[in-house]
Amino acid sequence: MRRALAIILALGLFLSMLSFPALAEAPATVQELSEEYFAVLYRLEIGTASAALKTAIAASQVCDFAAKHGLYNPDEEMLQADLLTAYIDMSEDDQAAFWAGFDAVQALLDDCLKDYEAKRPLFEDAGVVEIMDAVMYDPLNRLAWENLRDHTLTLGINEGVIVKTDPAAEDESGIDHQ
Repeated sequence: MRRALAIILALGLFLSMLSFPALAEAPATVQELSEEYFAVLYRLEIGTASAALKTAIAASQVCDFAAKHGLYNPDEEMLQADLLTAYIDMSEDDQAAFWAGFDAVQALLDDCLKDYEAKRPLFEDAGVVEIMDAVMYDPLNRLAWENLRDHTLTLGINEGVIVKTDPAAEDESGIDHQ
């Protein structure tokens, strides 16, 4: 009995000394996730020579955020509230840039969901293929991205908040995101 307890304590001490940098870097709250998510997308440089690689990197980052935060089964009200809070805190220019980045990332990820193998070389070139493999080959990680995407698309509709600056932006459901 004492030997088993000593082994458990030794194992606990050993594990407490290990460094977990991935956990230390991950946002601690959904609010922090929201702020990082928006920052990645509004800083995305659309229309540059390396835009495809930058979009691939941004796609891997947002998918990684979604997976690390377990958005395959989110508290939907909390996620929506935190996304809305982070969104409202951005300037109008950052909001417009966010939607441009979101549209680029969403289009790339939609293509990946249809035929990942055709897009995989882009992620290899961007140096993020391991992250995207983990997303595309794991149904839970894909679901995490899909939940983040869907909550982004419905951002503020029920709150009466202007969520998209593109006057032509209307999704298939006919909801105007203006």
